[in-house]
Amino acid sequence: MKDKRNSMTYIISTITDKSILMASDSRLNYHHQKINNATGETYQIITHTADCIRKTFIVNPFNIGVQFIGIGYFNDSGEEYPLSQFITRLANGINSSDIITKKFRQIYLNIKKLTRLRDAGQYINGVMTGYENSIPYISTFNTFIDDFTVNAYETGTYVESKKCQENRPKDRDEAIKYLVAKISRVSQESPQDIGGPIEILEILPDGTNSWVQENLNLFNGTRTELLYKFQNEIQSISGKMLNPPVIQRLEI
Repeated sequence: MKDKRNSMTYIISTITDKSILMASDSRLNYHHQKINNATGETYQIITHTADCIRKTFIVNPFNIGVQFIGIGYFNDSGEEYPLSQFITRLANGINSSDIITKKFRQIYLNIKKLTRLRDAGQYINGVMTGYENSIPYISTFNTFIDDFTVNAYETGTYVESKKCQENRPKDRDEAIKYLVAKISRVSQESPQDIGGPIEILEILPDGTNSWVQENLNLFNGTRTELLYKFQNEIQSISGKMLNPPVIQRLEI
């Protein structure tokens, strides 16, 4: 049985009448992984959760938002760190004069350097957003299958972790209410994966950004430090033990 620390998450990015909003939960789970020899399926045995991980970030100085579906730990000089450790490196190789689609592509290439193709334990997928000449762009990516797309989109566009047929608001203030309500509802359905304070990053066409709301109890330490917290200081990371543990099939 292999130890693994990651969590599926719920992210939503939307283009409103005034800005781009990027929302995500902040829950991390600790689980073991076990293979069913009869079926070949992999299962997660989730024993703990903690509400302490950021999944939405800004890539400075380019005012590009990036958020990740699933939070893993990746090697850096012999230690394993969460993705927050690598955000500043995502800007490597980008020039301010580059068009936004080229910036997105370079960020994706920088993300790929952290991963291994078709490795279920070392891949990253997510969303990027940003403006160019007041036109909003959204990119989706998945390093597991080396998939990258980017397009300009209209007001009212939503990109979520799962496809959704709901009628969703275009107005900025109403969209914020929707983001909070939707992630809260999904958290009730899958509390072993999703929950904690909801973070919302706002990106404006004038080149600025700010947090509409954020988690003030974030943990950015190494995998080893996280293990220590789970075992000895679980309250410091807003964590708890699940009794009984939750068992679920791993899906890529």
